[in-house]
Amino acid sequence: IYSIIIYLMNQIDEEPKTTNIHGKSLVDEFQWMKTDKKKATELINEVNKETNDYLKKNKKLQETLVKEYKTRILEDYDTIPTKNVLYTYQYRIKKGENYGRYLINDGCKETAIMDCEKLAKPHKYWDMSGPQFSKNEQILVFSVDYVGNDENKLFYKNYNDDKIYEIKNPNSLRITNDFVLANDSNTLYYTTMDITGRQNKVWVTFLDNKEKHTCVFTEKESVYNVGVSKTSNGDCILIYSGSNDYTEVVLVENTSNTRILYSRKQKSLITVDKRGSRWYILFEKNNKSRIVYSDDKYCKNTKSWINYKKGVSIEYFIIQGEYMVIGYKIEGLLKIKVMKLCDKKEYEVIFENDIFTLNVPGMENINKQLNQLVVHYDNYLVKGLKIKIDLESGEKIILKDYKIKGYNKDNYILERVKVDKKLMITMIRKKTTKLSEGPHNCLIEGYGAYGSTINPEFDIVVPSLLDRGFIYCIAHIRGGGYYDTQWYKDGKMLKKMNTFKDFISCIDYVLDKKYTSREKLRIFGRSAGGLLIGATVNMIPEKIGMAIMGVPFVDVINTMLDDKLNLTTGEYTEWGNPKKKKYFDYILKYSPYENINLNKKYPNMYIYGNLEDSRVSYWEPLKYYARIRKSDVFIKDEKKIHLNINTDFGHSQSSERYAELRETAIIQSVIINQ
Repeated sequence: IYSIIIYLMNQIDEEPKTTNIHGKSLVDEFQWMKTDKKKATELINEVNKETNDYLKKNKKLQETLVKEYKTRILEDYDTIPTKNVLYTYQYRIKKGENYGRYLINDGCKETAIMDCEKLAKPHKYWDMSGPQFSKNEQILVFSVDYVGNDENKLFYKNYNDDKIYEIKNPNSLRITNDFVLANDSNTLYYTTMDITGRQNKVWVTFLDNKEKHTCVFTEKESVYNVGVSKTSNGDCILIYSGSNDYTEVVLVENTSNTRILYSRKQKSLITVDKRGSRWYILFEKNNKSRIVYSDDKYCKNTKSWINYKKGVSIEYFIIQGEYMVIGYKIEGLLKIKVMKLCDKKEYEVIFENDIFTLNVPGMENINKQLNQLVVHYDNYLVKGLKIKIDLESGEKIILKDYKIKGYNKDNYILERVKVDKKLMITMIRKKTTKLSEGPHNCLIEGYGAYGSTINPEFDIVVPSLLDRGFIYCIAHIRGGGYYDTQWYKDGKMLKKMNTFKDFISCIDYVLDKKYTSREKLRIFGRSAGGLLIGATVNMIPEKIGMAIMGVPFVDVINTMLDDKLNLTTGEYTEWGNPKKKKYFDYILKYSPYENINLNKKYPNMYIYGNLEDSRVSYWEPLKYYARIRKSDVFIKDEKKIHLNINTDFGHSQSSERYAELRETAIIQSVIINQ
């Protein structure tokens, strides 16, 4: 197979592409993989054959893992029945199904108003957003991505029949999954993307006149993306136009007029909601978060609601009934406070473990007027505990506590470990895996970009690793959002190297403590986390046993120089624009593709991607693989490298839950049997 791959590479007639910029020459011998998709696909098919032969050796383990995962996914699942005004709503999925259905009950009869199994059946990929239910409870609106490339088709249907109507943009612009149905149950706002995949326009149409479309907002700045939403009471339609740094909030006064509530010139991150005539606004500026309010029609003359407090980062607020629920962080740990809107009396909601995530599911909180909130409580060891919080009394009632066959959370240890100053690792292991008896097999996962955090949610994969003696670690590195906005800012743009330094510090920690060894250490990252892994293996290949890179963003310089590609311009505030010399020079220091050294002792590597990926294009992992596989360690067969590019899907792999289990089992089998 390797001879076939080499043969195919040698058949390419194109000369290497040379980019001369800022006094440097970048030579890309694999540029053809981007420009000639047909030949690239031929190569992918040959590479996949070799990888599939390798993966077959783990077939038995993969089948075992799928069985283990199935016990943890709740094959029969339904949401808590939730009463709105006319109907009680519920989502239900049965064993063997991939998509389930949405149901209503009028007190006498249950009716399926949307059968997702039936709708998805003709399609290989079916990723739905929504549904949104109309205020008059007669219509639902939803969108579907049929490829995995973030381009959606927009539909609506009546509750009482199966006929589906499509909303098409008159200019044939690509529709996203971002849409809002106004309180009149007829006016629909939606967003479209430009040729680069940036959400840049907001449109309005009408369900009773879906041929009429009006563009109500266009974002011209290339680093900003638009989104559309409505206040929790549904009275106001809001447009958010934002970058990774700042937000602008625009009020849609009617279908032809908009008004800026908060300008991007304030250089703040802003969230707005409303109850009655009062606006509530979460401000974050210069790493200081606070909540203000205003009784003015256009949010003027604000007054303080919750002042900034040092060490406290307000993450979000939710208005439910007569209460505000506030999520905030102290030292990286989420806290929940409930405050009554009329008199500001407050209390904290205490949970069993300090390490947790709370999700507020829309399906189980349809009625925004109730003084209660249904939440899903998760941590790395607890799966989706459903709790109803009585906001008046603070009483917590467990509605569902899912029991997983053969699993007991008390068999495991979950702890935070301080690496250096603020740098933390979340470490999970089985109680029988004694740290003092190392070295153990260890997997360290990282991301470190966009201010995103790997939240403490139950992962069906992790117990299978822990039961096999693994230590599972999550590195809370700069560039992520573990602490606050400053933690994010200290790992982006011209401080990006801090992200890699932190990850390497986490690796050094587990090695120095002898919890693991180079041979037993695996590192994993996906998307921007793939960039993290690619940079790390270039910097310290001798400390790593295996690197797993999922849909990896590894061709940073070339991608960021091409402003016609999906997402590139919007990423300038994350990585910097390399057309400016200071950013070019800095990115060049860490960009994985440009920093491959064929003489380095690289670890075993497994890389996967997707042919239809609109976020990290297929040619990034393909080019990276083609270049790094020429390294001495791979040529001499001292180490193994494999690439698998799925030719059917986009960034998020399969949309079918059982197919997703099989894909996950393949990756995990590689980790277990490196």
